Amino acid sequence: MESRPTHRADTLECPLCLEEFSVPRTLPCLHSYCQSCLQSYINGLREKNEDQLALFPCPVCTKETSSPSIAKTIDEWASAFPQNSLLVSLLSDKAVRGAPERACDPCMSTDNNNIPATGFCATCNESLCPDCIKAHKKNTLLKAHIIVGLDDVSKNPQMAVMMSSKMNCTVHLNKEIEFYCKDHYELSCNTCAFLFHRGCANILELKVHAQRIIQDHTPADVIDKMKSLESHLGRVMKANEANLEDMDKQVNQLPKQIRGLRQKLDKVFEDLEYKLWMRGEKLHREESTLRKGDNKRIQSLLAAIKNSYRLLERIMQHASDSQIFITLHKVEEQLAFYEREVRQHFSETHSLDIQLRVNEIVEKIAAMDSSTIAQLEVTEKRLKVPSESLKNVPEQPPTPRGQVQFSSEVNLKTPDGRLPLFTGAAYLPENKLMLVDSWNHRIYMFSSAHTYITDYKLPSPPTDVCLLNTQEVAVALPKENKIQFASVTGGRIKYTMTLTTQYPCFSLAQLSVEELVVAGMNKDRYYWAILNSSGTEKSYVGIENRPAWSDISYLALNKAKTRLLVSCYGYNALYCYNLDSKLKRRFIYKTKELEGPTGVGVDSDDTIYVAGFISRNIHQLTEEGIMLKILSSDSGIPSKPRELCFNERGDEFLVTNSGETEKGHIFKISWPDN
Repeated sequence: MESRPTHRADTLECPLCLEEFSVPRTLPCLHSYCQSCLQSYINGLREKNEDQLALFPCPVCTKETSSPSIAKTIDEWASAFPQNSLLVSLLSDKAVRGAPERACDPCMSTDNNNIPATGFCATCNESLCPDCIKAHKKNTLLKAHIIVGLDDVSKNPQMAVMMSSKMNCTVHLNKEIEFYCKDHYELSCNTCAFLFHRGCANILELKVHAQRIIQDHTPADVIDKMKSLESHLGRVMKANEANLEDMDKQVNQLPKQIRGLRQKLDKVFEDLEYKLWMRGEKLHREESTLRKGDNKRIQSLLAAIKNSYRLLERIMQHASDSQIFITLHKVEEQLAFYEREVRQHFSETHSLDIQLRVNEIVEKIAAMDSSTIAQLEVTEKRLKVPSESLKNVPEQPPTPRGQVQFSSEVNLKTPDGRLPLFTGAAYLPENKLMLVDSWNHRIYMFSSAHTYITDYKLPSPPTDVCLLNTQEVAVALPKENKIQFASVTGGRIKYTMTLTTQYPCFSLAQLSVEELVVAGMNKDRYYWAILNSSGTEKSYVGIENRPAWSDISYLALNKAKTRLLVSCYGYNALYCYNLDSKLKRRFIYKTKELEGPTGVGVDSDDTIYVAGFISRNIHQLTEEGIMLKILSSDSGIPSKPRELCFNERGDEFLVTNSGETEKGHIFKISWPDN
């Protein structure tokens, strides 16, 4: 008799509750959790983020997961993810194994009737009698559940697993996956195939082409490549652990190194203390001997002077005039001697002031904060991983869902005829345009037909403009460290207020009603920051700890305002950051095909676009920073693309041209389901 297969316990355990799965739901990264566990996890993240949640990390691999498109509220997110049919089948196989005679669970719970079960619902994890099976299949909410016959499972233990091959679409949960699009490397049901892939040239029906598809994607080869990746990651982990051990030793050496430095300094100061003290003592002894001798001679002189004038006083009282004259003559002779002696003592008398005069360098060191005396020098190097050939896993290049088409070249003429340099742009309601002119220090308003409406003179060269609401814009003035606000109502531009920033702000966008996110250059390094309504920095992030030769920097937010993109002209790179409590860098896009990145924007599908001013192209990227396509002059890209600005719908963008400064290029984006 054929033995039944057993399943590892940990295969059927939820990673969150560590108990057997209950209604397992699978995330796009293929990790599964109990529906209730996953929803509790999401609710916990929602509380931490104060209900502002658009993405959440997988609890196991931390891959960012977006909300399911069919979920209306956060409370429905977990239930909207597809059920893991394989796990459901394995659970049902385990449940029915060894227990062929089971009572119907619904009947037992309602009427306490011990009616024999003939089937098992893998979704509800309940045994069912024939009547309950019929009711299950008639119920609209339950008819998609997987029901396995108990007799069939007893005869064929693999049946439950085989039934899991009926996998449903992640978008239309009640429809089975029937097609595979080779253009987009996507599985789809018939509805998805019609909506999203009807224009694709290589869409295959699974039932017809499954064998050919498997030959193209041999499971054994994929497993082999996965194991190669697993081995490589194991070596990376070991290298990380070795590096951590080295770091631990280095950190433990820090106190010893600092003590050694302090001991050296202590020895220097002890030697200094002894030498200066000995010299001071010697000076004091020598001066003491000299001063004592001087004072002894002065005391003798004082006694002689005192004796002379007292003698003269007595003579004047008791002697004759002749005796007085003779004595006076002798005293006057002595007086001349006394005067010479006193003058000599006055001229030779000096004072010594002994003070410690510290070298200016030492004074500066003593005045320093401890953090400026010495710092930790942290050098980031490429981790050395023991070499072993990593099997080349062919990447499936992603295909852009949105198709970019050049629409038109427009003339953005100003009334005074001066050549402008449009460095920043923003779409207003009704497709009006706001453009800032760095050369002529102006902000212009153009109609949807790109004709001039009005302008406003600014105090210094502007670099960017962003829309705050339907009636107000903000303009970056980096030369003055200011942001100027203006109302844009009734075809007029009117100054409202000015904010002063700590550092020059080159580009800006509205993060919330009370917050702006800005990017620019602090001294010679790029930064970005979040400012409150008074211009005070709430958060500051230095992009690179190295100088750059240009201050040009543009930023953009994704549609959910959970990620920030910053282009750095001087670094030839685009940086992406998560806008959560950690503000962690998500990716860096840097390639030799992108030189002098300037304007950056995001379409309604969260596809990223960044202009290369020097490379004369526009790069189209996935939201994770993977290059989709490079648009060049043959796609209508101007000779020197500068600003890149999307309209409110995210299906049209303007590119300004620093080569022909009055010209703007309009591009439209279409999607297969449009």
